[in-house]
Amino acid sequence: MTWKKILVLIVALVGTFSVGYGFYDYQMNAATSPFQLQKGQKVVLGKYNNKEIVWDIGNDDNNGSYVLMSSKPIENNISIYNSSFPYTTNVIPNENNKDNYCLKYLSSAGNSFYIYCPTESLKNKIDNIIISDSENTILNRDPFLPNVNEIKNGGTLGLALNDRAYKGDISDGVNYYWLDGRIKDTLSYAGVYKNIYSNSAQLSTSWPIDTSDGASSNVYDYETGLMIQGENEKIIRMHATAWTTSGGQAIAAALRPFSLVSMSKINFAINTAYTDGSWHSYSIDTNNLNKNNELNPNKLRVQSSLTVGLRDVKRNNHSIQKVIKNQSVELSVNANTGSNTRMSVILYNEAGTQIQYYKLGSTTFNGTNDYTVDLTGIPVGKYQVAVINEEYDASSNSPVESSPISNLMPLEIVDPLSNLSFTPRTNLTYGSNVNVGDTVGTISSQSGAGTIIYTIIEDPAYPNEYQNLTLTSDGKTVIVDGNPLNAGTYHFKIQAQDENSDPSPALSVAASFTVSKVNTTVTFDDPNQTKKSVTDASTAWNETATASPSDGVKITYSKVGGDISLIDIDPDSGEITYKGNGSYGKVTI
Repeated sequence: MTWKKILVLIVALVGTFSVGYGFYDYQMNAATSPFQLQKGQKVVLGKYNNKEIVWDIGNDDNNGSYVLMSSKPIENNISIYNSSFPYTTNVIPNENNKDNYCLKYLSSAGNSFYIYCPTESLKNKIDNIIISDSENTILNRDPFLPNVNEIKNGGTLGLALNDRAYKGDISDGVNYYWLDGRIKDTLSYAGVYKNIYSNSAQLSTSWPIDTSDGASSNVYDYETGLMIQGENEKIIRMHATAWTTSGGQAIAAALRPFSLVSMSKINFAINTAYTDGSWHSYSIDTNNLNKNNELNPNKLRVQSSLTVGLRDVKRNNHSIQKVIKNQSVELSVNANTGSNTRMSVILYNEAGTQIQYYKLGSTTFNGTNDYTVDLTGIPVGKYQVAVINEEYDASSNSPVESSPISNLMPLEIVDPLSNLSFTPRTNLTYGSNVNVGDTVGTISSQSGAGTIIYTIIEDPAYPNEYQNLTLTSDGKTVIVDGNPLNAGTYHFKIQAQDENSDPSPALSVAASFTVSKVNTTVTFDDPNQTKKSVTDASTAWNETATASPSDGVKITYSKVGGDISLIDIDPDSGEITYKGNGSYGKVTI
């Protein structure tokens, strides 16, 4: 387990800075489901006649081995009869030389044909399969001709009929393939053939077994005497030659080699087409098992001395677990190098149980290095990311060496930051709710990676109007700071980036709010003296008009209505003087 400490710096725009420390556990998780090939998947291994061989996986858990069967026969029509072979007419030849003789059957009509011939010629063909040194390291058994006891139901290879037999839509030339060993029928074919052994073959799943001459569909393994249910197994006696009036005609069948590959030595496999460096949705085609085609083969990545370890996932030089879609990340990886090695990337589902995407990576460097990975095209979602250090050979689909798949680290892909807006507080009024600490509005947005960082900046069209505004500790509430606000409209801008400093440049939106004026009232030193008789007014008196509110603003007093000639008023102080002369009337100040 590896622990990383991440220093998180939070700047609150209130004139001070605060620093917090966050601790994140980047546990080196392995995939909860280790990589395994699946039954029906096709893989490439070895060459025959200079052509790469594609194999079906017929069993994906046979005592630590994958059972491989060539997807197409290496020979479509091959016979085992050879006229140069010595023969015997004995039902049971000398066991020491049984594989050197053909068994020749002489019919009561005097015709003869060969029922059994040694399978050495088939094995010699299989021996011509070329296996490279690196491929040899993963084989638990070299390519071989399977026998009845290995492939039958309950046999040592653990194969059922549908696992091993070609499907019924296969062309006639490969509807059956040769098996090793000998089988016999204890019943008579029209009174003959009883206990005479012959070669054997595996029929396709829908190929009928001919019992029209009275023979049972059940046959027996000659070596063990165990019965093989022909209808359930589709395993038949296969003569080396057919009866003809001329004495015999060689019978041909397909040659389909099998092999065993070590499960523990397969690190990974990927479709052979995924070599362009783009992201590929990882899928395994298991629908073409035993269909005599080579569709969607996979290139094996096999055990070697290559190593890899995923240390960190970063964006803009800091550790992350989230990133907006169509961006890139830096993967910090420790690895060694080999022959033309690449640092490829694998994305699992959130649980780490299924591979979702694969991308052939850039050249591997020795030691710990950062690798930039473009995530363009990967949908929004929660993933686990891993890497694999693998050889790259564009000239061949044969297996290559690789490291095991690395540990996993979480990575969530989210939508980009959007819908940035400012919602002003309503009914802001001078003097009542725009003092220091009062809220004037809130900021909101959608999506983005992690905590969104908002900043208040000047709107160039309205210089300095953003002053006396700041954000509270929640980072999105705008409050008054410095001085109370006068009546008027205030314009500014808001910028936003997620915790990865995306987008760049920052998302920006214009914002404003309005502080309303209040109704001004005028009071006097002595409210009772706002009315005087002419007689009283002839005596000297003093009075001052005072406007409210007046803090923070310039107040000017003037006569705006009535008999304005009756008094004078100082425009700055509001001091009133009666001009006398017995005049009377009403004045509005």
